[in-house]
Amino acid sequence: MNRATLFALALVACGGGACFGQVSGNAAFGQAGGRDRAAQVERAKRTLAEHELPPAGSSTFVEAAVLANVKADAFVATFALAREGPTAAECHRLMDEAVARFVEDIKALGVRGPEIFVDYVAQVQVYGFEVEGDEAREELVGYELKKNVSVRYADRTLLDRLVLAAARSEVHDLIEVDYWAVNLQLTGKASAASGERRPV
Repeated sequence: MNRATLFALALVACGGGACFGQVSGNAAFGQAGGRDRAAQVERAKRTLAEHELPPAGSSTFVEAAVLANVKADAFVATFALAREGPTAAECHRLMDEAVARFVEDIKALGVRGPEIFVDYVAQVQVYGFEVEGDEAREELVGYELKKNVSVRYADRTLLDRLVLAAARSEVHDLIEVDYWAVNLQLTGKASAASGERRPV
């Protein structure tokens, strides 16, 4: 090795502690007083407005989100149906048949008519492509109709049978199951946690 290479290696090995890199980040592009302005904004976030202050100087507000584990009284399962047809009328006919078959199967499980709700979602046009040579032309090929069927029930074990009934009617999309606590009584500590703001 020549002397220049040895000198460079020695300088790097011994002088590393005295070297400083440039550290500026966004501070190099900031305006004068930028740090003070940022601190002022943060302080403003933590300062309460006059209407947010507690009623007395010695009191304060405590805000809490509380989870109440309550047994569900009822459930609502929502199923999505979609049918396609070459015309809007054919699409509606196919949907009406599917909904009627599904509702009939649901009623056979003991669910009453008022507990079943059919909700219209959308009807959209379906497009396809006709290819001629190196040109593809988009054209209307049919319609798609979408509806939701919501079923309210009390026996939580009924869901499996509802899913099987849906499959028999070619309904394969269970959107969600909502849990309902019909008679939720909040007393004592639970009512205090229900969102009321009280001075402590």
